[in-house]
Amino acid sequence: MRFFALLKGQRGEILGSGIIQILFILGFGYFTVTAATQYDRFPKVFGPAPSPLSDAGPLLIFSSCLCGTALGITQFWIPGFRRTWHFLLHRSVSRTTILLSMVTAAAGSLVIFAGGCWTLLFLYASLPGLFILPPTFRVYIEGWLFISLGLVFYFGTALSSISTAKFYTTKLFGITFAGIVLIVTFMSLDIFWTSAVVAAGILILAAQLFSVFLNREF
Repeated sequence: MRFFALLKGQRGEILGSGIIQILFILGFGYFTVTAATQYDRFPKVFGPAPSPLSDAGPLLIFSSCLCGTALGITQFWIPGFRRTWHFLLHRSVSRTTILLSMVTAAAGSLVIFAGGCWTLLFLYASLPGLFILPPTFRVYIEGWLFISLGLVFYFGTALSSISTAKFYTTKLFGITFAGIVLIVTFMSLDIFWTSAVVAAGILILAAQLFSVFLNREF
């Protein structure tokens, strides 16, 4: 019950992140799909048709990473800046429960809003007659892979926010590591290798976050 009460308290962060993702993914995504249909309809005017949803990848990456970073700042950096960790943690609730509620809220925001918007956009692009060659299911899976980068940046931002190290040492390790994962994602052409890198990045940063959060003095 306490876990769900804490989760309910994260509504503000979830809604703020959700609005950003809806505006970016559904708003700009709709225009990119509409523009792509013009290539299909008038190939002699516009040239060879690009792959359906080809412009959605950068859109998903940007919006997910932006929201993951914003959630990490809101949940972890701001309490440290305002010196409210003492109030938040000294309750009859374990640190593990508090941290799990934060992580669940952030992951839920990405899954519900970014994942939901991406699914709607994919279904719209898959409507019969909209494209000569509709997007494949592989494109849908790749979209979820891009969305998961939001978790990498969330854990990276959260870890750097609560790290007690100096800025010129390892305090920025989390953000730097998240950036490296993003660069590797751009460079990789194999979806399985990219998925492994993203999953490893999430696990490494999450393990570091739990270790620091459960053991440091606030």
